[in-house]
Amino acid sequence: MEMMATNSTPKTRLESREYGSAAQADDDDEMHGAPRKPLCPRSVFKVLLVFIVCLLLYSAVGVTYLLTISDRIDTATASTAETSTDVSAMAAAGVWDTENIALRSSLLDTATAFFNELAAMLTTGDLEQWTQFASTQLANDFVFVSDLTGVTYSGLTEFLDDSNGFHVGIIGTFDVVTSIVGANLVYRAVDDSNSMMEIVFPVRTRLTRNECPASGLLGVTEEETDVMALQWSSSESQWKIASFASQGGKIDIETCSATTEEESEDTTEGETTFCDTEDYFKDALNEEYTAGFGAVLMNQSMAMETTKSFEASGVVYDSRRNVYWAVFDSLWSLGMIHADLTRSEENVLVRNAEYESVEDIWDESGFEGIAWDADSDMLYLLTEGVEFEDNDGEEINLALLRTVIFDGTATYMEQQLCAIDFEFESDNKGFEAVNIIEIDGVRYFLALCEGNHCRKSDAGRDAGNGRVVLFEFQALTLNSSTDSQYQYLMDMGVDCLYPTVNVFELPSYINFTDYAGMHFRHIEANLYDVAIVSQTDAAVWIGAAEWSLTNGPNFTVSAEDSKTYQLPKGGQCETIFCNVEGVSFTDNYNQLMMVSDRAKGGGDQPWICGGKDQSLHLFKYRA
Repeated sequence: MEMMATNSTPKTRLESREYGSAAQADDDDEMHGAPRKPLCPRSVFKVLLVFIVCLLLYSAVGVTYLLTISDRIDTATASTAETSTDVSAMAAAGVWDTENIALRSSLLDTATAFFNELAAMLTTGDLEQWTQFASTQLANDFVFVSDLTGVTYSGLTEFLDDSNGFHVGIIGTFDVVTSIVGANLVYRAVDDSNSMMEIVFPVRTRLTRNECPASGLLGVTEEETDVMALQWSSSESQWKIASFASQGGKIDIETCSATTEEESEDTTEGETTFCDTEDYFKDALNEEYTAGFGAVLMNQSMAMETTKSFEASGVVYDSRRNVYWAVFDSLWSLGMIHADLTRSEENVLVRNAEYESVEDIWDESGFEGIAWDADSDMLYLLTEGVEFEDNDGEEINLALLRTVIFDGTATYMEQQLCAIDFEFESDNKGFEAVNIIEIDGVRYFLALCEGNHCRKSDAGRDAGNGRVVLFEFQALTLNSSTDSQYQYLMDMGVDCLYPTVNVFELPSYINFTDYAGMHFRHIEANLYDVAIVSQTDAAVWIGAAEWSLTNGPNFTVSAEDSKTYQLPKGGQCETIFCNVEGVSFTDNYNQLMMVSDRAKGGGDQPWICGGKDQSLHLFKYRA
């Protein structure tokens, strides 16, 4: 078909030029009063002469075209041979260039064939076609981790088994199966010597089974991150799929046959999502603005001489400068972003004055929170947790708090580095936020534990058991002669300690799996507006609390007005704000500023989480 289309193109263009020229000559002659020339000669001799000339002309054109087509075929054949040679050469050398287009193309072709055959098996139910494909394209030791059946199949024989294989129970049961592979595919060499490659796919899969709405498969869309391992077979000059892992939500495929029509109606009604409720717009925040840190920063100075992520972890509003200060657990530099959130030279990365090289700046800081003191214009930078060895050589995990001052240009200077006298089970499950509050006119620091019960693991995920830790605003200076129990801190250059005052429970109705950010904004006396955000639950609780040094925060003062809001959802009611950490009230009524960490790679989060990561978010809540 391509040759026919191409063959007609030169002739059509040639004819259009001939007739266009004749028509143009006629128009010119009429304008100048010349007699109109006939399109064909009147003499038979002239007719024969023109016919012979035209025949020769068209023969020449035809020969030229055939030569051109021949060249194209030779070029295409050479290109195909070159692609095969490139892959074979890399396999022979045992060195894989993952940037090579020929390599990527051959990998992607194999993966695409797998998706197509999988969809055909699920919809048409052609077992013979499925078996034939699997036998030729899958490795004998093929491993398949299925989220559709919840089973891991080890070996091609087990995968295709007539009684327990992957296809049993699902072959031909779906009306429609489509898989749309997103951008940002990752190609990586797993084992050069064994010619093993991997492709990581962000995938959106749509499965529809109309005759069985109770199964939950009526228009289900899954956000997945699939990982396919492929091994080059030199003997067959092709890729063999060695393993495939689909990391999405598990689907129950047996509900259909076991559910009656009456039960189906009840099940369907019971599966109404949060997005289907009439109160969605009351119960979800409204996203007013999102901007990536890389988008708003113009004057990034030395800190942007190399590519690095902005793993934002805390934010606070500075009313003196009308800016937001952001900390990143991946950077020592601070983000100073003007409150209008536009791309501007006023937005800068403020670096630590002690660090002079790019390598120093890009060392990971571990910062998880930031507080700004309006009275002194000091900034306080919280490090979640650091592992020390105490005087007896035992592991101890403590958070650190740095006091720093901005020099008004492009650097900040560290004034003091102190530990907080509160032990954690792990250095990566410590404090997630720090605020400055006043109780009866006395200032304190308040920190939020990431895990429930201030614990890690299962206890840390025991929802509804959040904790805040109150500690002194003034740190104690450590002295070797009187504070020998803290000698291990002094040996590491930490010469001061913030004493803990008390630990207070958050109400159980702030029912979060984890706690990622907090802001207590002063209203009057001991009364504060409160915002507490959860990353795992993609939600924020907003209310108020009145402080007492003895009893801690009294949240009942806002019991009627407090509320848990969901962060906005995607088109399929999926979580799209997956990595929100810090939160701060703005200077406007019912607005919150949040920042997001980097999306987790390696299949730990669906690809859609990357759309909102490493960004600032302005939300409005409907009070």
